[in-house]
Amino acid sequence: MPGAADRPRPDFRPDLEGLRGVAILLVVLFHAGVPGFAGGFVGVDVFLVLSGFLATRALARELDKTGRIGLADFWARRAARLLPALFLVVAATLALVWAFWAPIDRAPAAATARAVALSGANVELASRGVHYFGSRDDPLLHTWSLGVEQQFYYLWPLLLLLVALVAERRPRALPWGVALAGLASLAASWWLTGAQSAWAYYGLATRLWEFALGGLVALTPGAPSPRTAPVLPAAGLALVAAAVWAFDGTLPYPGLAALVPTLGAAAGVGAGPAKSE
Repeated sequence: MPGAADRPRPDFRPDLEGLRGVAILLVVLFHAGVPGFAGGFVGVDVFLVLSGFLATRALARELDKTGRIGLADFWARRAARLLPALFLVVAATLALVWAFWAPIDRAPAAATARAVALSGANVELASRGVHYFGSRDDPLLHTWSLGVEQQFYYLWPLLLLLVALVAERRPRALPWGVALAGLASLAASWWLTGAQSAWAYYGLATRLWEFALGGLVALTPGAPSPRTAPVLPAAGLALVAAAVWAFDGTLPYPGLAALVPTLGAAAGVGAGPAKSE
């Protein structure tokens, strides 16, 4: 008889693990310069939608059951999941930089490493106006997305708590609060992509709508109908594939263009029930 550790988690979604694997592969192929994957950077957008979905379904379930959110526990779990591997990568990268780079070339990596320690790599890169698709002098450039995720984890439970407090814990208020936050962020993304491209690309304010999109899927009750369930994953992957094929580093991004891969990711996530973690 299998023990508790051997039993599958009732909320485990292997399709989400598959979607996460696709996102990783796309980013790797993009950075490797493989022909046909110039838009593989949209794998990050897929990740942000997934993170918004997973965090929101856990927080909403806790709020529904207990009327509160254990902020310290939530933040501790996220830190335990993200920080050990992140700090190992940063330490190994800095060791290689100090071993093989000339002293005059070490400054960008050192500055980004300090920002990583403060959960602000994306802010550091945006303040320097680093162009993501044209920069080759910072080996920690990729940590910007983890900075965005960490800041999201700090902010999101507070936002949900605020919505619950204002609406006196009415469950129907959460989707409205998430939708309003997402729309405001999407508007900021559209405007700043043309006005301040670095802040648009790296900023939490201009990426929050992608998390919110995943959050809205998590707050949508029930599973898709039998008619749409088989179609959603294929349609979602088709949208992501279209972005990979059509996008490249010359496209102003994220702006409204990011709707293509994020809606694709949302369709894939929405193919199953939004059960709690």
